[in-house]
Amino acid sequence: FGDALLKFMEEEGVSTEYGIVDENVKTTLAFISLDEKGKPSFVFYREKAADSNLKVEELPDIEDADLYHFGSISVVDPPSSEAFLEMFRRMRRKGVLTSFDPNVRPSLISDWNGYRKLLDEVFSEVDVLKLSEEDLENLSETFEGIVEKYSRDEKITVLTLGERGSIGYVKGKTVRVNAFKPEVVVDTTGCGDAYMAGLIHVLVRRRKFSPDVLREVMEFASVTAGLAATREGAASSMPRIEEIRGLQTL
Repeated sequence: FGDALLKFMEEEGVSTEYGIVDENVKTTLAFISLDEKGKPSFVFYREKAADSNLKVEELPDIEDADLYHFGSISVVDPPSSEAFLEMFRRMRRKGVLTSFDPNVRPSLISDWNGYRKLLDEVFSEVDVLKLSEEDLENLSETFEGIVEKYSRDEKITVLTLGERGSIGYVKGKTVRVNAFKPEVVVDTTGCGDAYMAGLIHVLVRRRKFSPDVLREVMEFASVTAGLAATREGAASSMPRIEEIRGLQTL
């Protein structure tokens, strides 16, 4: 499975120069079932898995990053949680733009105190934070509460609401964007990841935090997520940039 992932990334033009292959651990597996609306439920098999086994001493020295994105189950268990948090700190010291998607999976979290402590630091410092309604429910938080609690007025915070669109906040202004609704929804697996990819694709080029730019970014991200819902799969459902530009002019 690890070899298949590396091959997939190489075929997509993603550099694997920093990849580490460990023959002593397994690759996490996720099994997905869909309800009648195409909404997924997940079951994970990741005991002693590679993605939870990255160590701080294995982190590469990266000098030329434009953006550092992390989150999801990579920050649930040590040593990987410690490694990704340490890289976050290094990138911040270098002035690199940072983004985070918690993608909270309660069934995988054994140490809620440690997990919340990590989230407290990241939510306070990360430049771009993308949350879902499920994230807020699992954390017993509200969107407004997150913004206020972590003093995020000068940073970007976005909440996705599925077919109801998304809400963003920056510099004291709230931005609301409608969802891009395709005629037929096949599978919503990966829509959150597609939305996140759309956000950072534009932000890393704009590099300006303002309500007007945020609206533009969110509209692009909405199209990205909507297109992903028209096909099956997760990584395989991600739209090409040409498809998005055909529906959303940048």
